[in-house]
Amino acid sequence: MGVHRRCGYCHRRDPKCPRGLCSTCYKKTEIRCLFEPIPKQREKKRKPPKEATAAPPGSEEKIAVMEARLKRGELIFHEFDVVER
Repeated sequence: MGVHRRCGYCHRRDPKCPRGLCSTCYKKTEIRCLFEPIPKQREKKRKPPKEATAAPPGSEEKIAVMEARLKRGELIFHEFDVVER
């Protein structure tokens, strides 16, 4: 069973943009600027994170976790991350 991808910010929709965001979140500059572009070829080589986080979406803690995952070469989200605020 594969990992189901969700928007890196709202976790509600499938990401369609190169930053791992859904189109609704991508249109909002204040959200888009929080995420670096991730080329699709490089993203496919990333491994899923080993642990989920209980940090709520959009919190400073969640953003720090996502940045750390990115630096470790992991996908920025885990299938069991908390998805509601």
